[in-house]
Formats: sequence, structure tokens, C-alpha cells
Amino acid sequence: MANPARVARTVPARLRLAALIAVGAAALFAAYAVLRSSPMFTVDRVTVVGATGATRDAIRSRATAAAGAGGLLSISPQRVADAVAGMPFVRSVRVDRAFPHELRVTVVTEHAAAIVETGTSRYLIARSGRVMGEAGGGSRLPVLTASAAAVPRAGEALPPSTLYQVHLAAALLDHRGVRATQIADDSAGLTARLAGGTQLRLGDGSGLDRKLAVAATLLAKRPRGSDGEPLALKYLDVSVPDHPVLRGQELDPHTTAAADASDLSSEPAADLPVDVGFVAAELFRPVEASSGG
Repeated sequence: MANPARVARTVPARLRLAALIAVGAAALFAAYAVLRSSPMFTVDRVTVVGATGATRDAIRSRATAAAGAGGLLSISPQRVADAVAGMPFVRSVRVDRAFPHELRVTVVTEHAAAIVETGTSRYLIARSGRVMGEAGGGSRLPVLTASAAAVPRAGEALPPSTLYQVHLAAALLDHRGVRATQIADDSAGLTARLAGGTQLRLGDGSGLDRKLAVAATLLAKRPRGSDGEPLALKYLDVSVPDHPVLRGQELDPHTTAAADASDLSSEPAADLPVDVGFVAAELFRPVEASSGG
């Protein structure tokens, strides 16, 4: 049986401990409330990391408005992050309190890869497929053949039907040797109209980096005419990148030099294909060297 005297002493001790905890919590809460409104942690600056120019200014303005007029402790980083993430040119965002007076907003911005035209309007499309907003008249990005009805509002993504077009536009940003003006995707597969008028045929949407690397190499290595300019091509097919096929606007000069005009096929010159699979194999063949002996 419990000792009544010991129980009597234990109960007040527990009450005193509970009272001390309550008083301590109240004191901490009061101190926090004072610090929240204290000028000690007022926000002197909102710093944006990861963006420049007008984009940085727009993000700073949105973050400042979402933060409100309170100090760092009263700001909700999640509310600021949500406000900035809603901007169509922001891919991801992180918001941190940098005590004592700075709110830091770190962003990863979208990169424009293509344009979609809808009547008189032109919209920038990001690598991710999101609509970034209206495009300026001087943009040289390729135009996607997405229908006007498929273009959502800024900040939203294009529909899945444009997926491979967007992937090709994004891949082209990493292959400066291939500059396209238009991208299409139909029953024949992906095609791109190059700046010089050549049609680039890529087949399905797989292996785009490899296909574009082959195309860039062949475009750079194509023969030159008597004027020193690269010969025009009707199309370059890299749908099977290990065996690309090109078709010129004129006959292969090596063929015409070895044959008389009367012996040529009656098929128009522009329709004579030239298989250059062996050329690509040579271009990508590893170089070997030996010191002899």
C-alpha cells in the first residue's frame, strides 16, 4: 500500500513541474510574438538567385508582394514559393530566410525551345512543354505545327500530341550545327525544315541526340559547289542514324563525272538518292595509331 505522506509530496512536485513548463512555454510564445514584429528582423532586401534582367525583377516583385510587410519570422516561405511557382517562366523555386534581414528566392527558370503560332499570336514554348507567354517578333526558334486549339494558357503544358515536337525542339538547343525553322510530326514521323530549306527526317522520337549529331556532321561535311558554298540538299534522312540517306538538288558529282549524260536514268536529277551510310560510318570510326614495330 502506497505511503500517504509520499503521495502527498509527489503531487505538489508534479504540479510545480507542470506549472514551470507552462510558464516557460508562455514566455517563449511571448518572446516569439515580440520578435515577429520586432525591427530586429525586418526584411531589407529580397534577393533572387538564378534569374537576371526583367525576369529577375518580375520574380522579386511577385515574391515581395507575397511576403507582405512583416518581418522574416512572420513571412510564410511556402506562400512566397507558391506565388513565384505560378509564374510561367519559373520551373522550380526555393525560398529561404537569410537572417537577419534578407529573404532569398532561388529559382530555376524555363528555357524557350520553340514557338507556336495561333492566328496573329506567337507563344514561347519551354523545353518542358509549358507555355511561357507571348513571343517577340525577332525570335529565331523553330515553329511547332501544333494546332491553335491545343495551346493552353501561359504556365500550362502543351498536350501529349505535341510531345515529340517539343522533345526535338529541346534537343536542337544542344546541337547548334542544325538550325530548324519548323518542326512537324505526322504519320511519316518527325521532320524539321532547316534554315537552308533542307528537310530533315528523323523518324520516331527515339535517339534524337544521336540523330542530330549525325545530321550536324553530314551537313558540315557535305560537298561544296564551284562557288565554294555547300551543295543544297532536298532532304537528309537520319531516321536510322547508322545509315543516313541524303538526296541532293543535283546529281552526286562523283557519279556525273564517271558517266555520260546519255547513260543517266530518265528520272529527274533531284530524285536520285545517294546512300551515305558508309560516309557516316567513316566519320564516326575510332582513330587508331601505332608506333610500329
